[in-house]
Amino acid sequence: MPVPARYQHIDFTPPSGVRDALRRGLALHEQGYSGDGLQSETVAWATRMANGEDVTFEKAAKMNAWFARHDNEIERRARERDKTSPAYVAWLLWGGDPGMAWAGKLKRQMDAADSDELTARARAGRS
Repeated sequence: MPVPARYQHIDFTPPSGVRDALRRGLALHEQGYSGDGLQSETVAWATRMANGEDVTFEKAAKMNAWFARHDNEIERRARERDKTSPAYVAWLLWGGDPGMAWAGKLKRQMDAADSDELTARARAGRS
């Protein structure tokens, strides 16, 4: 799906820190540390992002939501305690800490663009 015009100014290319985390997650996955619950789609996206492919605006929103669900005290402690746990591997396969920061930034930029578009439509409707 093409990027909506309102998002054209947003850079959807994964930064180097995100790509590094993805590569670490993919290496741990290849070593068998990702567990049984991992979706093949997650590995496919992680591979594409590790190679520098842009995420879609839909994937950026999904990433932000995934991090919001999994950034809690219990999961954080589990990730810190065992750097080969499925929880840690999954975290890396979504981009790790750099991915969480980047996904949040993308979501804020998309929200601002959405708001600007709604404001412009409202103003145009009053004219």
